[in-house]
Amino acid sequence: MDLSKSFELLDRAKRILPAQTHTFSRGYYSMVEGVYPVFADRAKGSKIYDVDGNEYIDYVAALGPIILGYSDDAVNAAIREQIDSGSIFSLPHRLEVEAAELLCQVIPGSDMAKFTKTGSDSVTAAVRASRAITGRDNVAYWGGGGVWHDWFTVITSRNRGVPKSLAGMIKLFEYNKIESLKELLDNDKEIGTVCMEPMTFEFPSNGFLEDVVRVTHDHDALLVFDEVQTGFRWSMGGAQQYFGVTPDITAWGKAIANGMPLGAISGKAEFMRVFDEVYYSTSFAGEALSLAAFQATIAELQGRKALERIHAQGEKFRDGFKKAAAETGSPISIEGFPAKLRMIFPYKGEEDSLLLRSLFSQETIRNGVLFWQGPLFHTASHDDADLEKTLGAVEKGMRTAKSAADDDTVEKSLDGKPMRRVMHFPV
Repeated sequence: MDLSKSFELLDRAKRILPAQTHTFSRGYYSMVEGVYPVFADRAKGSKIYDVDGNEYIDYVAALGPIILGYSDDAVNAAIREQIDSGSIFSLPHRLEVEAAELLCQVIPGSDMAKFTKTGSDSVTAAVRASRAITGRDNVAYWGGGGVWHDWFTVITSRNRGVPKSLAGMIKLFEYNKIESLKELLDNDKEIGTVCMEPMTFEFPSNGFLEDVVRVTHDHDALLVFDEVQTGFRWSMGGAQQYFGVTPDITAWGKAIANGMPLGAISGKAEFMRVFDEVYYSTSFAGEALSLAAFQATIAELQGRKALERIHAQGEKFRDGFKKAAAETGSPISIEGFPAKLRMIFPYKGEEDSLLLRSLFSQETIRNGVLFWQGPLFHTASHDDADLEKTLGAVEKGMRTAKSAADDDTVEKSLDGKPMRRVMHFPV
């Protein structure tokens, strides 16, 4: 596999571009360095092509924003139609109203909506609104991270430049353990916001989400759902619709516009009206190309029954993965929701070894399948031919990884440098 153009671009990037990317998780150091492609050239459907012309079946989905498939024809058409009329204006554009109406139509329990440019912006703005409403600064948080602003980043290993005083405002509780949240709220009267992802990979059990709503409101706090990753994947109305639980405010992002830069906040009018005063204002939040892409994405998700396809393909992949693991005797496992799965690589006492993952991924990338150290995202463009090729690559990767693990030669078997974690959470 020729990667010469990728490596040439990397040399240039090291001279001009800090971290060699604008997103740490895309960096060459988070992949298998020396084996993985470094730079993309184009993508279509379920495939991504690097600058050397190599084709890969992509399960990274641009870190989650792609849900229909890359460069979807209907979304592209909507963008082209809008671009002839302009993308940003001196007055609010009609799409700001129309898109907000559409978002509230598909999200149960949402009376009002406001758009942002990223999921991180959405969560931070939602927390700011909650603080304004409750008059309390502290936040009880649970999730996998991804809110890359000061209030959250302060508790991660990449917290340089963030005021250390913010760390005392963030309190972590445990998923599926309602007592851990109740204890926080009982002991810290300054917590006015409970912010959480409704699910990452573990399903809620024993009415946990319902209990979160009850306990939060019993303590006169507001519940903010971070649906940046679950939104438009679990169901059209997100994980909250799937599980039948309504928060006070919700943050959206990632798949909302099939790759165009857009996020949103929605919720009950009594809470959303605080944005009349709360300062969340940015020049590009009402950018019309992304709003047109959002409308087209929703129409395609509904018209093509895309989520049914995504869930079906995810289930077939999960079943095939488990079958391959059983047949090869591999300890590698898989968990999560069909639209967002996670592979786990136990090795030498580590619950999830990046070293073993790197060897597995070295094999799969050479067989034309792009995985990373994050979750697997299926899109509506992944088909049965993709599935067959992917499972073939998975089986080869499992056999290679198991043989090396049994012989204690995992590190020696790597032709590149192992993946490095972008950050540790919490510190």
